[in-house]
Amino acid sequence: MARLKATDLPLVSPMLLRPLPERFLRSLAVAGTVGFVAPLAVMGLLWLAMTSLSWVPGIGSWGQSGLEILRYFCDTFGSGNPLCGLLVIGATCAVVGMMFDTYAVSVSRASR
Repeated sequence: MARLKATDLPLVSPMLLRPLPERFLRSLAVAGTVGFVAPLAVMGLLWLAMTSLSWVPGIGSWGQSGLEILRYFCDTFGSGNPLCGLLVIGATCAVVGMMFDTYAVSVSRASR
C-alpha cells in the first residue's frame, strides 16, 4: 500500500475548476432580482396601506403614525434619507438571496 505525500494532494478541488453553467448564473440573477424587489414591494404595500388608513375618519391618526414609523425605519438605514434606506435594504436582501442560492446550488452539486 503506497502512502500519500502532501505533494500528491491537489491544492484545489477539481469540482471548483469546472466552469459555471449558464443556468447557475441565470438562477443567481433571478435570486438577486427577487431579493431586491421583494422588500421594496413589501415596503410599498405597507406605505399604501398606511396611506389608505390615514384617509379613514376616526382611525386616520393610526395611518399617520404608521407612515411616520415607516419613514423613521427607512431613515435609519439610509443615514437620514428614506430613499437611500430603501435601496440599502433592497441591496442587502439581494446579496442574502444570492448567497442562499449559491449555497443551495453547492449543496445540490455535492450531493450528486
